[in-house]
Amino acid sequence: MLFAQFQSSDPFDHVARMLGQLERMGFSLESMSVQPSNRGLSEIRVVFEPAGLLSPDTFADRIAQLRGVHAFQQGQIQI
Repeated sequence: MLFAQFQSSDPFDHVARMLGQLERMGFSLESMSVQPSNRGLSEIRVVFEPAGLLSPDTFADRIAQLRGVHAFQQGQIQI
């Protein structure tokens, strides 16, 4: 499983766009959380299982370039 997390200035928009990308790419959503952060931003974290033809890096690139997304991180969850 992989994760992506970032700070957002517009969590309603960014969560909707992120979920849309997961669905279009055929990835499986495992969990998601949205927490208040500093400077009026929200911390968004999603755990997903990649599937389909596109790579997790493509998903990460699409989310990281959204206006208002800050401190984007991605990685693998060690179980």
